[in-house]
Amino acid sequence: MIAIMLITAVMSKKIVDYRFGYNFGQVFHDYSLSNNDAVNGDSTSTTTNDIISTDRGAYFSGINGQRITLPPNSQQSLGISLGSKFYICMWVCIEDSGNDYLTYRVKSDNSHYLFIYRQSLSDILKAEVKFSGCSSGTLLAKAGAFPASVWVFIVLSIDELSAYVYINDVKEITFTFTSTYSETGTFSHYIGYTDTSPVALFWNYLIYIDESYSTSVFTISTYTPGNCLVNTCPTSCTPGIIWNGNSYCISVSIISTSSGDGTSCSGCTGGCNSSGICFDCDYASSCDVSTGVVMEINSDGSLSTYTPCKDGEYLDISGDCQSCMSYCKTCDNGTSCASCISTNAYPNDSGECICKDGTYASDLTLISGCMSCDSECLTCYGSSSVCLTCTAIKATVDISGKCICNDGTYEDDLTISSGCIDCNLGCATCEKFNTGSNCLTCYSLDAMAVSDGNCYCHDGYYAKDLTQEIGCEVCNAQCATCTDRADNCRFCITGWAYPDDNGVCYCGVGLYTYDLTISDGCLPCMTQCLSCNNANTCIECTDPSALIDVNGLCYCPNDFNIDNGCLDCHDDCDTCSVPSLCLTCSDPNAFPSLISGCDCKIYYYKSLLNLCEPCHESCSLCIEADKCLACKSENAMLNSNQVCQCKDGYYDADYNLGYNCLPCDSSCSICNNENTCLECIENYALNSDFKCVKICNNGQFEYLGNCFDCQNLCLTCNSFSCLTCVNNSQIQGTNCTCLWGYSGEKECVKIFFTANINIDENNNVEIAFTEGLSDYLEEKDFNISFTDEYDFTYEFKENNLAFVFSIDKNAVIPDDVKIIVKIAKKNVRSVFGSFLDVYEFEGVLYSTSRIINVSQGVKNIANSTEVVMKVVVSSAIATGIMGSPSCIWILFNTAEVLSFLPLGSIHYTKRVKNFLISMGGINLLPNPFSVLFSINNNSEPYKKAKDYGLSTSYIVINGFSIFFQFLLQLVLISLLYIIKKIVPKDLSVNCHKLLKDFKFNYFIRFWTQSFLTLGILSFVQVKSKYEWNFEGIFNVCLASIIIIMVILSPIAILIGCCIVWINKPKEGEFKVKRKFSCHFKEFRKEKGFFGFQFYTFYFLRRLLYIFSQTSLNSTPGTQIVLNIVFSSFELLYLIVFLPYKDKYAMISAIIGEVCTLEIMSLSLLFLYDLSTKKLEVLESVIILSVFICMLLHSILSICAFLSNAKNIKSFILNIVENIRKTRKSTRKVECDNVTHTREIEISTSRTFVGNFDIKIE
Repeated sequence: MIAIMLITAVMSKKIVDYRFGYNFGQVFHDYSLSNNDAVNGDSTSTTTNDIISTDRGAYFSGINGQRITLPPNSQQSLGISLGSKFYICMWVCIEDSGNDYLTYRVKSDNSHYLFIYRQSLSDILKAEVKFSGCSSGTLLAKAGAFPASVWVFIVLSIDELSAYVYINDVKEITFTFTSTYSETGTFSHYIGYTDTSPVALFWNYLIYIDESYSTSVFTISTYTPGNCLVNTCPTSCTPGIIWNGNSYCISVSIISTSSGDGTSCSGCTGGCNSSGICFDCDYASSCDVSTGVVMEINSDGSLSTYTPCKDGEYLDISGDCQSCMSYCKTCDNGTSCASCISTNAYPNDSGECICKDGTYASDLTLISGCMSCDSECLTCYGSSSVCLTCTAIKATVDISGKCICNDGTYEDDLTISSGCIDCNLGCATCEKFNTGSNCLTCYSLDAMAVSDGNCYCHDGYYAKDLTQEIGCEVCNAQCATCTDRADNCRFCITGWAYPDDNGVCYCGVGLYTYDLTISDGCLPCMTQCLSCNNANTCIECTDPSALIDVNGLCYCPNDFNIDNGCLDCHDDCDTCSVPSLCLTCSDPNAFPSLISGCDCKIYYYKSLLNLCEPCHESCSLCIEADKCLACKSENAMLNSNQVCQCKDGYYDADYNLGYNCLPCDSSCSICNNENTCLECIENYALNSDFKCVKICNNGQFEYLGNCFDCQNLCLTCNSFSCLTCVNNSQIQGTNCTCLWGYSGEKECVKIFFTANINIDENNNVEIAFTEGLSDYLEEKDFNISFTDEYDFTYEFKENNLAFVFSIDKNAVIPDDVKIIVKIAKKNVRSVFGSFLDVYEFEGVLYSTSRIINVSQGVKNIANSTEVVMKVVVSSAIATGIMGSPSCIWILFNTAEVLSFLPLGSIHYTKRVKNFLISMGGINLLPNPFSVLFSINNNSEPYKKAKDYGLSTSYIVINGFSIFFQFLLQLVLISLLYIIKKIVPKDLSVNCHKLLKDFKFNYFIRFWTQSFLTLGILSFVQVKSKYEWNFEGIFNVCLASIIIIMVILSPIAILIGCCIVWINKPKEGEFKVKRKFSCHFKEFRKEKGFFGFQFYTFYFLRRLLYIFSQTSLNSTPGTQIVLNIVFSSFELLYLIVFLPYKDKYAMISAIIGEVCTLEIMSLSLLFLYDLSTKKLEVLESVIILSVFICMLLHSILSICAFLSNAKNIKSFILNIVENIRKTRKSTRKVECDNVTHTREIEISTSRTFVGNFDIKIE
């Protein structure tokens, strides 16, 4: 029983083992060697919280706060981790004096604890466990379960979801948890407690982990009287304590001032043993109870005796340290060692140091004084290679001091005890072979070693004892070999002789014995003899039907030739040629078999009476009358009862006789007759008339035996209309149509629309829907929350397709505060029936620290830039008109592209946004269309366009300035026609020529210049709201026409450029120059075909820009990156092909595109969360970059003006002279950069002069 309990203890892991009856002091040694040493009281220093050590263990006197502290403590900084399975156990003898804690474990925040408590009233034990929201409450054992003044064994066991308290191996308390017990954090662990402590003795205290308590290894119900752990014990104790494998009792004396047997401890600060030795430790260490000697805790956790003398010295009777012998590390006197200096040496019984086995003495005064022997030597002398004894047990030392294996063994590994392995039986000598041995010589003289590694006796001998010289005995003369005795033959000398079961040799069948001691001692009998006495006399005949005559010869009784055998004819035969082959059969329904006997004819079977009986009419072959092997009809088959029945698809026309099977209808798999089906083939079903009709899939109908597809969305149908529809569709007339909000041809699936969250720098949080809503959403339909439990007030506004939550401007918003907007209303639908796909949105609010208060430096830059820009642009226009009008056109193109950047999804600061918008020319002149067309909520532009500054979606209002310029030019053309009619003939001719050239050039240049603005305004119109009246339809139709022109323009320009390139007009061809002006004349033809395609790239790049700015607002990153790519390609084209002839125009175009690319690239930075300082710098860089660009344009215009000043002067003087002289001939208008080009450019560029106004707020 004790052995079983000890095995149980070994399976668990012991992490704490305090033996208070053996060990005392300020440090209690952990005998589990887990380094979980405890301290007396609350530290290694002596305090009033210390317990008193006795020979019965640790004595608690009942002083509040008296305790033993487990790790973490002043001795060990790391605490004890218990896991989910463990048990705590202790032997306790308590005085019935109060209500006290025995042990307490608690987490630093008091959220997790466990304790055991004794209540003196009724001797009750209490316990409680609390952790992670689970609390057992205080549970009680039964009254009297915890008696006083006797030793009691207490166990608290926790097993994941449950816990138990045992008293003397009886389960007294049970806990059940709702979750698995676990520990995290730092715990304090006490024996006793900081509050109330008992008057009690603790013999020991142990903790086991990874194991639940099952069987005690500490208690036993039987006790042998006299086994006392101290000198005096009770006459009996129940239970007894198991200690070191034996059962004991312990004294129950709870008096700290005397030992367990009553010896007074007077003069001791603590307890004492029966010899009166005080348990007083004079410093913070552990001491041994039996001797009172101070112990030191070693690095491996073990204890050793403390002595004030150093190594190599001993303490004499006078208290002085004397030298030990030279090879002693420690000693108790000067003539014997307690331990040795050399690592591998030890003191023998006389106290001398000798080397351990496997080493030899070199210099025992050194740590390495015992040198290792060779691995083959168990002991050696003088040298590592000179063995005294061998490691291998069956080896001996030869004369040279080497180890060799004894005879009868072979060497495997001389460095281990079993290194010499026995040879096989009978081998005198052998060698290692594979995994075994191979004999070399044998003990027995008449034996030999063979290839299988063993010794065997020679032929004619048998093995009696192969370990002896005469181990092989001679066999009997008849035996070639024999086994365990001489007459037990294994093989015989005679070739045809065999040993019987007794080992005696005899001749085989057909042979007789002649002389079994010779090789041919068995001679053959006659062929008719199975056995014989001699060559002419048979004992048995080969044929069992034959008889033996008086001469010993065999004959047949039926006169058959004995050589052919004496058998009768087969039973089936009427006559036969040989016994088994019939000539005729006795049964008329049988025929002779070619193998043996007779077989039944077809349609017959052989009955048990060996007669051929007729089969069933349906059978061609059978084994019984009603059990067929084959059927007559090829359309019949055997069933499980071996009866013929018609195959599937056939019916029996002879009323189940099974031999007239006719085919069913092709659609039947089983039928009764040709008109009645019972089962149908695949894809057919049986109707009420027992006919099989075609089964069609869903979405098909049957007609004349074939399946035809239904109309789309029909689940079932007939040849005329749908009968049922697929999910999410309904019948309308004869067809199925998808329900509102669903679409599809084969199935109806939901159509989704979406919404996005946008937050501007004023913390206006906008939820923008891509489609209008069918049901109006109110403020109550939204749930607004903020991260980190913030709560801000806001104002709710509905704005076209968007809902805006404006956060209180006075709110203090920290960094990284997120707003979460949830749409509480379910099944939100759009006006088109689409389903909303997202109901929750999240975004980061701008912190109040990021609201930009523009520094005075930035304001000064902005104000200076505003003034200088107006001067620069005005000077550029003035000089460009007289110098290079193309430079002015390029300047306005650059400004126009930049002005539409805020229409995208980049959240610019307000200053940058207003600055960029102000570079355009939209709605800055008085607009009469705003009076003619009503502006209301039904004509609002979409959200981004409205934020851009457009108050309506109507294109005629937004594009008024462009349309006004167009109308103004039409009026000018009309006036030229009128002047042509009323002025003198010479002026009329000039007006005619001017009008003829101007009408082409103007319209081309007008469309080139207005392309971007009109394209964007048209897309804004078709994406926004409009009323279903004349105003709304007119604006949408006009915008649609312009969009078509915008899309077709790059194609038309490409075709036109190709035609002009192919025809390659010469400089003198008047029509080309006049009709198309500088659109082709201004380019270099020597740059090849692509160098001539400037306007193809020009229109294509602006078409892509229009698409990006109006259609990619949901993906701002993609939008700005695409714009950068488009701009990079155009800049690359300008640098590679240098298409302009005019160098000023060429430089101006490159500068404009570089500026555009730079501003777009800087716009990427607005996608990131920048600090206020960085935003100020970014604002300054953008404004200064645009200013520098305009300044360079102005410089180029001035340079162009100065280079053409002489030509301009000549041009003016010529005009004055022509007017004065009123010449009749007309001046040939040269279409170059000085004459015609300037004339046309001036007329077109003036359309923008009044509209260019730089604004920085």
